[in-house]
Amino acid sequence: MTTHEDSNSLESSVDSPVTDDRHSSRLLRITVISLTVLFILLLIILTTISALLSTPKGSGWVVDKLSGMLNSDGQSLSIGTTEGTLLWGMTLRDVQFETNGNLIHAQALRSRWNPFTLLAAEFSLDLLEITNLQVTWHSSPDAGDTEPSGDPLADILPLPIGVSLQEFILRDATIDFDGQVQQIPLLQFSASLQDKQLQVEDLILAAAPIQLSGSAQIELVPAYPLQLDLDWRYSATIAEGIDGANGRLAARGDLNTLTVDHKLLSPLLLDTQGTVTLSLFTPPVNNVPNPQRFDLQHQIPDQQLPIQIGPEGTVIRV
Repeated sequence: MTTHEDSNSLESSVDSPVTDDRHSSRLLRITVISLTVLFILLLIILTTISALLSTPKGSGWVVDKLSGMLNSDGQSLSIGTTEGTLLWGMTLRDVQFETNGNLIHAQALRSRWNPFTLLAAEFSLDLLEITNLQVTWHSSPDAGDTEPSGDPLADILPLPIGVSLQEFILRDATIDFDGQVQQIPLLQFSASLQDKQLQVEDLILAAAPIQLSGSAQIELVPAYPLQLDLDWRYSATIAEGIDGANGRLAARGDLNTLTVDHKLLSPLLLDTQGTVTLSLFTPPVNNVPNPQRFDLQHQIPDQQLPIQIGPEGTVIRV
């Protein structure tokens, strides 16, 4: 009797590892098959996306679908032709956006980027160029003067990845805002955005008679702390014998209070330092807007001022 029980116990102890091995083998086969199927599905999806994004025809189809999604009552987006691919860069021609009677039209919009920068948690746009931009915009009659409040970018920033724009170029733009027309032959800069820090470098603006160049750093939180360095030139005639002026501005602070250091370089030398109180984000007291103040000091260095009197010139020293 004891021998029979020992035999059954022995058989049970021998069969148990075999059963476990069978279960493990079956689980391994299911895992391998599932991973293989997932890999094939992923490969098909990536191949489809690559076919759409890496070919001009597929990229054009995607752009048409996206532009169609933006069309609704009161607004429309149309694109004439497309060139290039969404994977590396595209050129869109005859781009027109219309909303509530306002019109934005660009003869060409050219872009170039490197998708592999996303592997470094950054979206880098190598080039964004807009040519012959026409903007006709009318402000809403219901829009009144409102005090800035809160942070309009709080729901957007910071972005999950950094963004950089290596080169932005705007050529031959005409801006018509409520009948006031401004021509901008050239606007060019590079920019980067990390968290809420916006950096603008290599800024060039030509909007006759004003030309600007410089850089800026802005923290995109109210009251927008900033550092601004600009060289400017005014090319129109100021007075008889004075054809233009130029200077250099450095500003530090925010949109409530700015510390400025300005140097007028021509037609005469004039140094200006002080503070400018704008109070754009300072809450009003008893619903009374905060006053704006300019506390500036001016200094005129020794210099020579040419004055034309008759056919001969006379030089005086100030």
